[in-house]
Order: sequence, then C-alpha cells, then structure tokens
Amino acid sequence: MNGGSLKSAIGTVIAIILVVGVKFGIREFMPVSDAQIQQDLEEMIAKENEAFPQVIEEVLLVEKMEVLEDKTILFKYKFLYNVKEDFEDTGALVSEGRKAALENLSNGELSELAKYGVKLSYIYKDMNEAEIASFIIMPDEYKEFKK
Repeated sequence: MNGGSLKSAIGTVIAIILVVGVKFGIREFMPVSDAQIQQDLEEMIAKENEAFPQVIEEVLLVEKMEVLEDKTILFKYKFLYNVKEDFEDTGALVSEGRKAALENLSNGELSELAKYGVKLSYIYKDMNEAEIASFIIMPDEYKEFKK
C-alpha cells in the first residue's frame, strides 16, 4: 500500500462524519454547554457506528468510532495486512496519517467541530491487534487548515 491509498482510506472515514459538523453548524449563534456538546457527539457517533466495521480499500478496517470524555472523537483502525512492510518506522505512519486526516478535515463543515473544541484521536492497530501508532488532532490544528 502507498501513501495515496492511506489518504484515500482515511478520507473515506472523515467523509462519513460530515453530518456531525452539519448539526454543530446550526448552533453557531447559540450558547452550548460542554455537556450538551458531549451528549450530541455521543448520539451522532452512535448513529454513525451503525456503518462499522467497514473495510476501506481492502487494506484498512475501520472498527468503530467512540466519544471519549472531554469532547474527543476516537477513530479505531486496523490494518488487514503486514503494515510494517510499508512503514518500518511508526513515525512515518503517524506523519502520513496526520497529513491525510488534516487534508480531509479542511472541509468547512468539519471546522464547525473545532469551534466547539472537539478533538480527534486516531489509533492504528496491526493485524494482530497490537497498537502501532496513535495521534490526536487538536481543534486549532484543523480549524483553519488549508491544503
């Protein structure tokens, strides 16, 4: 697998949560408590999880998304092949994953999530369920990210 396939796979998952940003956009002029944001995230991610697990480009399994405390959406991925053949160094995997996620997060609707302080966390596992990489994207990183 190459970096293009990884970008495409991650982009597909990001597109799935566009609806989350739409709901938050409606609240632009209304004060919203952290508790309400957390509850809305939990409801929306529960609905989105009906589509998972999902195989993307025959190489990556999107297991599910979770909402953690402190307004964080967690994306859980699992590679369906020996990813170490492409990424001997997990730093390269994190770099490619971050870059792909940020490019896909530049969507205006998703920037609405940043306004509410929503963090995005990513965990990648290998075929044997061992965690091989993880990273968090903070709201300021994707709020005004340009490709």
